[in-house]
Amino acid sequence: MESTVLGVVSPVPKGEWSATATYQKLNIVTFEGSVYIAKETNIGIQPNVTNGWETFWMLIHESASFAEDIIFSEDFQITTPFGYFEPDASGSAVVPAEGKSFSELLKEAYFKAIDPKVVLPSCVCVSSELKSYEVGTTVTPSASVTFHSGSYQFDSETGVEADAYKLTDTLGNEINAQTGSFPAILVSDGISYGISASVAYTAGNAPKNNAGDLVPSLAIQAGTAMDAADGTLTGYRNSFYGTLTEKSEITSSVIRSLNASGKALANGSSFSVSVPVGAVRVVIAYPATLRDVSSINDVNGLNAQIKSSFALQTVSVEGADGYTGISYKVYSLDFAEPNDTENTYNVTI
Repeated sequence: MESTVLGVVSPVPKGEWSATATYQKLNIVTFEGSVYIAKETNIGIQPNVTNGWETFWMLIHESASFAEDIIFSEDFQITTPFGYFEPDASGSAVVPAEGKSFSELLKEAYFKAIDPKVVLPSCVCVSSELKSYEVGTTVTPSASVTFHSGSYQFDSETGVEADAYKLTDTLGNEINAQTGSFPAILVSDGISYGISASVAYTAGNAPKNNAGDLVPSLAIQAGTAMDAADGTLTGYRNSFYGTLTEKSEITSSVIRSLNASGKALANGSSFSVSVPVGAVRVVIAYPATLRDVSSINDVNGLNAQIKSSFALQTVSVEGADGYTGISYKVYSLDFAEPNDTENTYNVTI
């Protein structure tokens, strides 16, 4: 049986060899006062190395890895950082090297397995109809949901798949699909309508850590992702303002023929009323749930306060498409003659 020579202290002379000692997995071999290291073999078997340096060099290149064959017999102390091992407050630290190969110690010092961060699957529900409408408007809400299969930090794919989609509205209607439309809604006072989605999904693959090893305990389990669409469908009562060219009875239809605010006004809201040439009446109307008008300023009249010039009455004003009316505070100002100069009134409720 032959020994594979791993190292040499001095050139190899010709002659007899003898194995003298064993250190861990290696044999220390001597020849005429020189010391050589050979791969583990039976002590006492004469290595077949007798023809000098060339043969010895060949055996070195055929040898096993030093990193795997050299085993540390004890722990050792460091005073400067060695990979993840660092001196403590005392200025030194002990590296637990005993019984480990050089390869194992390097991996322990410079490589640390890190579990991947896991992002669970999610979904996003979207509906463009969730906004505010004038009371009396008919709306057909629709929605869609997009599914995201999650992610593993060190993998590109989780293997998770969507299993079932569901869209639900706050009226209890359900659509078992990724996209769809709900029954039409007549917008009423006080309505607050929303849509949400859920997506059932399958279990995913086991992720890998930064060393490429599987971590089954962190695999995404089957579950359900949920999301509520941004926004809420609500209703509002318009406010109206503008001018008329005749002084007929002020009714709901007359008021609704004026400029509309396009949103709910509140106490403190401000707007401007343009008064064109030929106007004989200025009208301002808003829901009676708000306070009396705070100010009406005549821009051409040096912003003078003229709210006392307006007459106040209460009129029932309908919503969109003839929807049930509610009480409005209606302010009106009649001119003795058609207006002959363009003007603007700034109004604050």
